[in-house]
Amino acid sequence: MNKQSILLMIGFLSVCNSLFSASIPYAGKVSVNGVNFDGQAQFSFSIISESGTVLWRQSTEVNATISVPVENGRYLVLLGGQGMNPLPPSLFLEQTGLRLRVRADLSDGEGLRIIGP
Repeated sequence: MNKQSILLMIGFLSVCNSLFSASIPYAGKVSVNGVNFDGQAQFSFSIISESGTVLWRQSTEVNATISVPVENGRYLVLLGGQGMNPLPPSLFLEQTGLRLRVRADLSDGEGLRIIGP
């Protein structure tokens, strides 16, 4: 096998793993007043349609969170993994215009807030 074949096989296996495990890696960045956040934060993730309907939520509870380490503002989670509800494999085949809603509690007394541009 040449190098290109090996890389193609690794890529294919990675995609298969994501499809069968129904989880997707997601990396994000969070800052407060322009300062990168450092520490543990409580995050909540949901996938919503163009009309705002929640199609997937990390938990059956609306305000449930998972604890995620954040370093220099950066974090990484496995959507549908890490104890979350699994992502329905058909979700991305049957829906268009999906958006990820990310909410975080940074332990500053403000509670959960939408993280985004």
